[in-house]
Amino acid sequence: MITIAVANQKGGVGKTTVAFNLSNILVNIHRQRVLAVDNDPQGNLTSSFLEDPSKLDAHALKAYNDETFMPMQISENFYLIGSNITLAQVAERDFQVIFKLRETIKRIDAGSVRSGFDYVVIDCLPSFGHLHLAALNAADFVLIPVKPSPYALAGMTDLFRTIESARKHFNPNLSVVGIIINQVDGRKPVIEYAGLKATEDHNVWTDHGWQTVAACKQLGLAIRVGGIEGHAAVAIILS
Repeated sequence: MITIAVANQKGGVGKTTVAFNLSNILVNIHRQRVLAVDNDPQGNLTSSFLEDPSKLDAHALKAYNDETFMPMQISENFYLIGSNITLAQVAERDFQVIFKLRETIKRIDAGSVRSGFDYVVIDCLPSFGHLHLAALNAADFVLIPVKPSPYALAGMTDLFRTIESARKHFNPNLSVVGIIINQVDGRKPVIEYAGLKATEDHNVWTDHGWQTVAACKQLGLAIRVGGIEGHAAVAIILS
């Protein structure tokens, strides 16, 4: 089981959209068994999967309350632990609450009727605090969506400090799997557009497959993946 936290303390960078699409791609294209966790009191991921969120019967708050429950089945290989505004109360609890989510995910995976989950995708809230740390404690990898703009990139240092702190104090195996540059203007080469400090030998996904940053600059490529009929381009940088 691989657990991926989609995280950035900035709002409006596409965390929920990335978590939603990643979950769908893993289930519908790669035929993986996936558990999606809405760890954000805004509940937008829950609303994306449920026509009527009030019918949610597997609430993330139950994980933090040490309740025994099973996730809600959305389709044959896809399950959901959802949320709403009541999840916000976790922020008022003591620090030990950050370990509850990981424990619950492991318990649910072990108690699954079938052979457990291949992937867990956690949608994080746009702020630091207990819920954010709980996701980092539960995750194997962090996937970071970011807008290619100076203001959106400014908070990245704080996020990496938090990830490093999580790695040092309670999750030594946590690592960043990549940065998704979201809401890209495909008319501009992303590396120049975003002002990212990527080295020449970083690998990036482009319309021409995997390329180094140096090759992308030389070719003048806009780095994107999943652009459908000219709609929003998404870029991925992996170190």
